[in-house]
Formats: sequence, C-alpha cells, structure tokens
Amino acid sequence: MPSFSTKTKTDVSKVKIKSDQSRKCELTAFVWYAGSISLTRDGMRLVLTTTIEPVAQRILSIIGHLYQYECIVQRVQKEQLKKTVKTLIIVTGDTARQILADCGIIRKEDEDTVMLNETIRFDEKDQNSIDSFLRGMFLACGTLYPPEKGYHLEFVMDDLERANESCRILYEMGWNVHLSHRRDKEIVYIKEYDSIAQFLAHIGAYSAYLRMEEERMMRDINNDVNRGSNCNNANIVKLVDASQKQIRAIEFLEREGILRQQSLSLRRTAEMRLDYPEASLEELADLLNITKSGANHRLRKLVSLAAENQSVD
Repeated sequence: MPSFSTKTKTDVSKVKIKSDQSRKCELTAFVWYAGSISLTRDGMRLVLTTTIEPVAQRILSIIGHLYQYECIVQRVQKEQLKKTVKTLIIVTGDTARQILADCGIIRKEDEDTVMLNETIRFDEKDQNSIDSFLRGMFLACGTLYPPEKGYHLEFVMDDLERANESCRILYEMGWNVHLSHRRDKEIVYIKEYDSIAQFLAHIGAYSAYLRMEEERMMRDINNDVNRGSNCNNANIVKLVDASQKQIRAIEFLEREGILRQQSLSLRRTAEMRLDYPEASLEELADLLNITKSGANHRLRKLVSLAAENQSVD
C-alpha cells in the first residue's frame, strides 16, 4: 500500500499548472533537489530521479512542454527495496544545458566555461512562482508523515549549503524550520501543525491538508473528553470524601446521643445522608425538598457539631 507521503505526491502531481513561468519554477526546484549533472563526450547530461511514477510523468510533461524534448527514461529496481522502482529522466546535450541555464543552476562565463551557481534562483516575490517552487521541492525530496504519527514534514538533501538555502526560503515564508544531520544527509524539517498546513495549502495538497485538519479535530475532541473525564473523576473523589466525612460525623453524633438532641431538620438530613451515601449535594437537597445551599448548611452543621465534641478526622 502506498505511504501517506506517496499518496500526497500523487495528488500533488495532478495539480494544474497555471503558466510556463510556474512550470519553470517547479522544474527549477526538481532539478535542484532531485537532479545530478555530469559531462560526457556528447556534452552535458542531466539526470532527474524519482520513485513515484505520477511525479515522473509530470516532470516529463513539463520538459516536453517547455523544450519540445523527448527525454530518455530508464527504470531501475532498487536492490535494497525490490518493490521500489526508481525512474531516471535523462536529458542530454544542448537541452540539458538550456534547462540548467533557465533554472539558474549554471551560468556562462565565456564560450567554453560554464559555472555552477551556489544559490537557488527563482522569482521569490511572485506568489505563483513561490508555490510552484515549493511544489517541485516537495515532489523532489519531501516526505510527509501521517498526521496520526505526529506532525512532521521533512526534506532530505545531499549538502549543507543547499539545506541552508532551503531553510532560508522556508523561514522567509514565516515557517519555523529546523535542520539536522542523518547519516550522510541533511534534513530540513517542520514540526508545527500550522506551518505544515500552510505549506500543503501552497502546493495544492488539499487532501493531505484535510486529513491533518480532521486528525487535529479528533485530537482536540479526545483532549476535551480526557479533561472532562479527569474533572469528573476529581469531582467524584471529592464527593466520596465529603460524604464519608459527613457519615462519620453523623455516626459519632448518633453513638454519643447528641443527634437526637438536635432539631428535626438536622435529624432528617442526617437520616437521608446515611440512607443515600452516594448522593450528591444536589440530589440530597432534592430528597429533602430544600435548596442546595440549605442542604450544605445542615451537613456542615452536623460535621461541626461532631468536631466540637470529638475530632472526626
């Protein structure tokens, strides 16, 4: 069964692209985070890698639309995970060079020299460009954990410079971003619900967003139920303690012959408490046909009388 992250990427792969500028920004992110560059005797070679077929089809469509180029596609089965197939999208020659230049990854120093840019370049002032870049970033290297396991969105990267640049971009979006090292990878991650929810909304992952919102609502409900249960339990303990204290006081007054010397109303209250030891103050007041404060006053009087003659506790 596909993971929650794979399902989310499959859904995001269906998001409609608004313009060629959006296509370029999404491709820029994918090349930055899932691409590798090499030089061959035939010129420059760009390889884009994914394990999710709908993502591969989306990238092939973007490249075909922007460059009218038919990529070489290879599918390789991973040795460690035999069920996982890795798709390699290969672009060579002038088209590879053009894509890398358009994505701001290389710049031409002169006719024979090409340099790699160290910073990610896209229009960070245009919201559609930002959303498209974030979408490409998630499709290339993102992992979204199921919300029932906790709120966690992470991006796995090969080098620290790229991770730091990614942290900057996400931080400037107003999100609380963290950076850690796991084995030979740099991990950029977000743990806060609001930040993850906003990210998902930006990239068009509405199914994942709704599932997170549903999970949060269930947690809130469960927390409210637990708080109510804890409060009820505490009230029950208080009720039992108070009732036991009153019963001990009444039994003492009865044993010492003090109770029969009291008014009819106090004797009647004492009798009801002994007959209904588990009754709440409100229930006891109803049985006596008096107010709650009246019942409370009488019970306190009985406890006070017992305390005056002998310590009950």
